[in-house]
Amino acid sequence: MATPLTGLQHRDVGGVAVMATVNQIDSSSSNKLSKKQSSPIHIFLYFHKAIRSELDALHRSAIDFATNVHAEIEPLLKRYHFLRSIYQHHCNAEDEVIFPALDIRVKNVARTYSLEHEGESVIFDQLFALLDSDMKNKESFRRELASCTGALQTSISQHMSKEEEQVIPLLVEKFSFEEQASLVWQFLCSIPVNMMAEFLPWLSASVSSDERQEMRSCLCRVIPEEKLLQQIIFTWMDGVNMFKKRKNLEGDVTHHCSSITEESCACSSRSIKRESFLRSSDSPLERPVDEILHWHKAIEKELIDIAEAARRIQLSGDFSDLSAFNKRLQFIAEVCIFHCIAEDKVIFPAFDAELSFAQEHAEEETEFDKFRCLIERIENDGANSSSSEFCSKLCSHADRIMAIIGNHFKNEELQVLPLARKHFSPKKQRELLYKSLCVMPLRLIECVLPWLVGSLTEEDAKSFLHNMRMAGSVMIMKATTKMICMNCLKVQPVGPVCSTPSCNGLSMAKYYCSYCKFFDDERTVYHCPFCNLCRLGQGLGIDFFHCMTCNYCLGIKLLDHKCREKGLETNCPICCDFLFTSSAAVRALPCGHFMHSACFQAYACTHYICPICSKSMGDMSVYFGMLDALMASEVLPEDYRNRSHDILCNDCGKKGSAPFHWLYHKCGYCGSYNTRVIKVDQVSDFLH
Repeated sequence: MATPLTGLQHRDVGGVAVMATVNQIDSSSSNKLSKKQSSPIHIFLYFHKAIRSELDALHRSAIDFATNVHAEIEPLLKRYHFLRSIYQHHCNAEDEVIFPALDIRVKNVARTYSLEHEGESVIFDQLFALLDSDMKNKESFRRELASCTGALQTSISQHMSKEEEQVIPLLVEKFSFEEQASLVWQFLCSIPVNMMAEFLPWLSASVSSDERQEMRSCLCRVIPEEKLLQQIIFTWMDGVNMFKKRKNLEGDVTHHCSSITEESCACSSRSIKRESFLRSSDSPLERPVDEILHWHKAIEKELIDIAEAARRIQLSGDFSDLSAFNKRLQFIAEVCIFHCIAEDKVIFPAFDAELSFAQEHAEEETEFDKFRCLIERIENDGANSSSSEFCSKLCSHADRIMAIIGNHFKNEELQVLPLARKHFSPKKQRELLYKSLCVMPLRLIECVLPWLVGSLTEEDAKSFLHNMRMAGSVMIMKATTKMICMNCLKVQPVGPVCSTPSCNGLSMAKYYCSYCKFFDDERTVYHCPFCNLCRLGQGLGIDFFHCMTCNYCLGIKLLDHKCREKGLETNCPICCDFLFTSSAAVRALPCGHFMHSACFQAYACTHYICPICSKSMGDMSVYFGMLDALMASEVLPEDYRNRSHDILCNDCGKKGSAPFHWLYHKCGYCGSYNTRVIKVDQVSDFLH
């Protein structure tokens, strides 16, 4: 099937460097939920809807696991762990941000819901205790698991309904629009950044397209107006896995694509011919790990400024601005500490060699703590403090921290960077840098991004932003209004060639789509006017056709297929990625449902029924013939021979009866063994 070219697969193209985008938001919606969205607090309704959807799907899977002895537990385990993680962070964010704020203005409300969170946590503990128990081999395990999942679904659903009836109206009533926006932002900041990268795409995939657009509009009003911060968050919301789904972008990197955003978008594209715009082998684009040096320089510059500020205080004896000095110190201390955490959790584990700066990290944290305690003590002592003693200690601590950090960075540059350059591809280096940034909490990233970019030269800033986008960004291509040619560095309307006379009509890429504002240099691409997307392939009528009923581009060999209206405007039932915009090949099932071809191959190793409608996914006549032979050779105990089951056939949809058997029940109408027992005849004729 034709595959669309989603943002993260757009390639670096000749001459194109910077895309300026306008995020167009349609505020009109007939959906009741969307109409409520004028209040930032109502974004929590989308969170609840996504959790309900996940609970419902999980409960259905648990019931299928309980009734289908061939069902595997591994997919269920992954969903249980994911739901627990998502819901736990949701509850923690409510307990840390929403309920304390509400409790100040409305007493005796928040505590009730915090207690319910504790009760739900107990149910989760019971569920995972069951999963870890020795009951897995017992018959009752599957039923117990389904029952426990149902109890969890009921408890959480009731809890969220009460919040929607009582808490959300109070928040809307008691807080101004600005206060609500601040609460939502604090709520998001309390969720770890690495979880946000999973949370937002999951949330986005759980709502309709209109609701997703309304949610984006709401977030535009909630997220601080820091362009790169907005880009990262909307990248996550667009639901693209930053690293696993990217094509290999390595090779000759020449003209590249970054962005100037007017709202919240970015792009990444592909390379063009090497002779167009040669870069040296030491280019930051080819050695992205060297971006760590920008962090080192920015931190060292900030520490030098802090040390100079301490000396100015020493010379003047003026402590009036000590709180601002302390705030600045607190900021750089957090940056350094999370830099150390990123090394310990992201960078060092990527190497086979034993690397550890544990001693330096501990020493840095200790010195920053001493520095903060010194400032807090002088603030508390006020006029009673000895200014000369304080100033001496202040300067001494500042110099000591600079020496420790400087030594740490020197060791990092001598030991870590050479190994990273040697053993990791540019793609892997970008991935590590992006993951390192995600270690920071969102509230810190909000301040760090403008601070870091502001410390760089124009060229270094371009390189840093480009590597960031290649690692983790997606662009709303159709909103692009401007581009900058990296050959002449002139901003101009987006188009297939550079309009500057000095470039003499330099082509931006071999392929350019004026509708999608999409550039590509290496793949065969066509634009489908019905899908309104660029897709991989030679074109309509050549190797693909557009089915108006399915509303999708299908391979010519699938002219004879079972149509299902808008059948691909849904998620893959296996991996849950949105099929319509997925770049992976898609397979049509005989029942009319679709899934990724790779997902089908993995799923079909252990299953033969559609995970959505339970119909057989292919011609099962050979397998059913084997079951006929097996059934004919089996002799049931005499007590069971006269028993029967009422069954429903998943293939033909008819009800009937079948002789008793522990596993297999054949449909009397179509001969399929793809059946379900709907009633067990417990009383046999021989007892009468």
